[in-house]
Amino acid sequence: MNPTPSPRAKGLWHRLQQWYGSRLAENYGAEPPADWCAVVDALANSEVKAGLAVIRARYVTHPPTLPEFEQAMRPPKNRPAIAGHTNAEQLCSYVAKHHFSRLTPKQQRGPWTYLGAPDGTITGLLIAEDQGSPAIRLMLADIGISQVTER
Repeated sequence: MNPTPSPRAKGLWHRLQQWYGSRLAENYGAEPPADWCAVVDALANSEVKAGLAVIRARYVTHPPTLPEFEQAMRPPKNRPAIAGHTNAEQLCSYVAKHHFSRLTPKQQRGPWTYLGAPDGTITGLLIAEDQGSPAIRLMLADIGISQVTER
């Protein structure tokens, strides 16, 4: 028998239900699974909040799987930007390495939309949904880059 989910885990599950509706319950049930609860309960509130931001950005149309959830909640440690590479190049490189094979030919061709800060600095990348292949929204922070490398 599974232990009762913590209030934090229930709160997170409620937020995911707001975002994904019945798809969440169809995939995982009405209550958060024990594995998911263990991840949430092991983190600080700030880490859960940051993880939710990653989930909202990456999983636009469908809830994440448990491994995707764990990765979002425990993102890679901040790493320095690659010297000599623009933010756009670093984002494109990450997509090529981690997502390209799952993109449709139309998504691979683009155009891709760059997201930016008010000063015009590129801080993210958006690849539109195509034929059931979900959209991808990737920010520099999602790939562990905390500093902006261009102006």
